[in-house]
Amino acid sequence: MRDELVFTPILSAPRPRGITYDPVSKKIYWSEGHQRRIIRADMNGSNIEAITLPEEISPAGMDGIAIANKSRTLYIAYRRINKISSMSIAEDSPLPWDVTDFLTEGLIGPRELAVDEEQGYLYWSMDYTIARTFLNGSGNTEVIYKSEDLKNLTGLTIDLTRKVRRVFFCEFNQKKTLYKDVITSPNASDVSEAYELSEYLYDPSNIALKARHVTFYNDALYCLQLAVPQGIGIMTDYDQTNRSYNFQEISQFVTPYRMHIAYIID
Repeated sequence: MRDELVFTPILSAPRPRGITYDPVSKKIYWSEGHQRRIIRADMNGSNIEAITLPEEISPAGMDGIAIANKSRTLYIAYRRINKISSMSIAEDSPLPWDVTDFLTEGLIGPRELAVDEEQGYLYWSMDYTIARTFLNGSGNTEVIYKSEDLKNLTGLTIDLTRKVRRVFFCEFNQKKTLYKDVITSPNASDVSEAYELSEYLYDPSNIALKARHVTFYNDALYCLQLAVPQGIGIMTDYDQTNRSYNFQEISQFVTPYRMHIAYIID
């Protein structure tokens, strides 16, 4: 993954948003928010299935998506209407899938989703906040991080190898990339604390990286740059003094919004 990154284009409508991979069906899923569609396809882009959701259930504005593999549930964030919905993608589920409201309270511009199925949580980024709740929809929403200065938290990823989970997130407009351990506390001041990595992330011109999305995989942090030059910054040993970092320009990119890394076994 840290060698040269080469991408293969897959046909899509303009402005695809969320993307994820389902290891059970071995399908790529992505959202086309302005078309009100969820798309899935084989890894090579073949066998495309497009599900157009009813406007009364899913108006334009679908954003991030995530899959809980064991429960066979797909979650969708709707930034414009402050909602997260869910649907079953089990093999015997009829098309089009039935969509249900998963969470409608306390959301302000939800963008990206991340699933921790082992500990049973759905995480999301929204305006000024990183939060989570149980995957089954029970319990209250827990605020993990909150800042009055960082509104556009567009990226979110979790280090699932740690017993105490660590979340990484980025704020697009202010060029901020941060991480924080998920330790819940009744002390409200704790939710504003996070470690910042922004000063170590930059493009080939030594300009601060304008990360649109982040992914943590195999002990490395991947940061997706939307601004020119478009590409991916890769950092290892991010929490050590001897950090390693390189930036790869990706010529195939045209205004990228999300990325997803998956280990595929043929």
